[in-house]
Amino acid sequence: VRNPYRCKLHLLSQRMSPEPKDWCASAELPVQCSPHGLRKAAGRRLAEAGCTPHQIAAILGHKTLAEVMRYTRSAEQKKMAQEAMDKFE
Repeated sequence: VRNPYRCKLHLLSQRMSPEPKDWCASAELPVQCSPHGLRKAAGRRLAEAGCTPHQIAAILGHKTLAEVMRYTRSAEQKKMAQEAMDKFE
């Protein structure tokens, strides 16, 4: 059964076609943008915005929380560093 809530970025990463590059070009994104990179950036930004791992998994179409954690690790590190510095001050 297909999940109707999977985002377009997830679906793009599941197949090889010229469409993703065309979409990136039409959005005037840099040439080096890829569906994988956009998906990872979306996961990081969702984490920075305070979304839970379950919410991020639902949006990006991940099957496990381990996958979500791989995408959001940098956002969590940044948040934890700021929280630690706030305690230090």
